[in-house]
Amino acid sequence: MKYNFKFSQLGINDAFGRIERIRERLKKELELKIDDIVLDIGCDKGELVEFLRPHCEEVVGIDINKDAISNSKISGLMVADARKTSFLDGRFTKIVSSHTIEHIPNIRELFREIDRILRTDGLVILYYPWEIFRGMGTMRNAWIFYKNRTYAFA
Repeated sequence: MKYNFKFSQLGINDAFGRIERIRERLKKELELKIDDIVLDIGCDKGELVEFLRPHCEEVVGIDINKDAISNSKISGLMVADARKTSFLDGRFTKIVSSHTIEHIPNIRELFREIDRILRTDGLVILYYPWEIFRGMGTMRNAWIFYKNRTYAFA
């Protein structure tokens, strides 16, 4: 790949009151510079967009959920499918997504689009939930119903 990926299991929205610490860690991991142009995939109502804006040139948020975007008070958010956007090639220096990739069907399309809209030296950080118990249940169910544990990863 032409860019760096950083994966983390911590999410941006946290029910245990750690949100500021998590956001500060993300800001550090993004290695934000004043001239960065950042895309937040699955931005919901744009809280992360608003948090990152003072630290770089531009932050754009997209979400497929029309209601989340229309109910937001934050400007610059768009309804868009991250697998096929209208952004120019190489538009973003950084891309971040929190608790979204696990909901996107055909993840290869998402990665192709990220590859297209991210600059050559860009950085992608994908936060996803760490659901050990549900994950273990998925493997168990794949074995019980399909007699094949690899179906849990299909």
